[in-house]
Amino acid sequence: MGRAVVFGAVLLLQLAGCASSGESRRGSGAITAEELAAVSASDCLEAVRTLRPQWLRSRAAPTPREPNPTPRVIVDGTARGGLSELSLISASDVASINYMSASDATIRFGTGFPAGAIVVRTRRR
Repeated sequence: MGRAVVFGAVLLLQLAGCASSGESRRGSGAITAEELAAVSASDCLEAVRTLRPQWLRSRAAPTPREPNPTPRVIVDGTARGGLSELSLISASDVASINYMSASDATIRFGTGFPAGAIVVRTRRR
C-alpha cells in the first residue's frame, strides 16, 4: 500500500508539472484537420507558423553546405524540398501535419534531414 501511495503522488506531481509548464499536448503533437479548420490559415506554412512555430526553428548546427538548416518537407511519403513547399499546400487539403526529429526522419526516409522533417498527409490519399 505504501508504494502505491508514493507512486500516485509522484504521478500527480509529474502531471502537475506538465500542466504548469505551459506546453500542452497540442503544443508539440500532430496538427490535425480539426485544428487547421479552427485557424484562418490558407496554406500549411501559415498554419505551422500559427500552431507550431517551434517546428520551423533550426535544431541542427550550421555547416558550410547548409548554413541555415531547416526541416525538409515530406508530402504523402514523397520528399518535396524546403519549407517553402508548405506554402504550396492548401490547409483545407490536409489531414494531418507532423514533425519528425532528424534521427526519426533519417531512419524513415534516409539521409539528408539534419533539421528533421515536417510530414504532411493530405486528404487525397
